Amino acid sequence: MGLVHENVEAKVIDSEGNIVPYGVAGELVIKGYLVMSKYWNDDEKTKETIDEDGWLHSGDLAVMDENGYVKITGRTVDMIIRGGENIYPIELEEFFMRHPAIRDV
Repeated sequence: MGLVHENVEAKVIDSEGNIVPYGVAGELVIKGYLVMSKYWNDDEKTKETIDEDGWLHSGDLAVMDENGYVKITGRTVDMIIRGGENIYPIELEEFFMRHPAIRDV
């Protein structure tokens, strides 16, 4: 995706809302002039998407590096939670791609 625009805030968070360390996948949330104020005639969807502090929860899984570059790696709806651990499809794909008998995932 690249760098975040000027006058826009972005962070990558875990399922508890804590900022994850650089290089760790989490949900991309953004805040700023470009974030919509609400869904038209849908207060419930607005509450699901935009939190009380104005952060829009994109539903995108992302990794941010120490220079502020963001890479989208998937969607939160694609995430699998097993035994309290978050499993991302991209991690499974990368694991399977290491097997010599698998050409593409």
